[in-house]
Amino acid sequence: MFLIKSNPDSNRYSIIEKASKKEIGHISVYRDSEENRADTRELGYANNEDYCRKGYMQEAVKAILADLFQSDIKCVWACCIQINTPSKNLIEKMGFKFVKAGVFDAEENGNEVPSFEYVMSYETFIHLYI
Repeated sequence: MFLIKSNPDSNRYSIIEKASKKEIGHISVYRDSEENRADTRELGYANNEDYCRKGYMQEAVKAILADLFQSDIKCVWACCIQINTPSKNLIEKMGFKFVKAGVFDAEENGNEVPSFEYVMSYETFIHLYI
């Protein structure tokens, strides 16, 4: 697995399987939307159903976190829809700490869906992965 940034100004990274050179998912890194903090980012991700539960997303998230924490980023948020158990399990397995249940506003259809919000601090990342 390796990551390719769409372009230098993009916040989207394609997850590419080495053997097939096929894009199997992506991760997007967003600026902090709630407090507008310069030292905080939010992750969003998705992958092709055929490549779920094979470790690709865990490897990709770890690589993105390492890159973010090497800069001036102090914490990274990850949220998931409450019914998305595989995403919730991944976030928790990675070491993100549960903060609260919330609501995700799906802009494309105006629906609000129940979500879980998690955070990982620089200190937690260092403790778990360095």
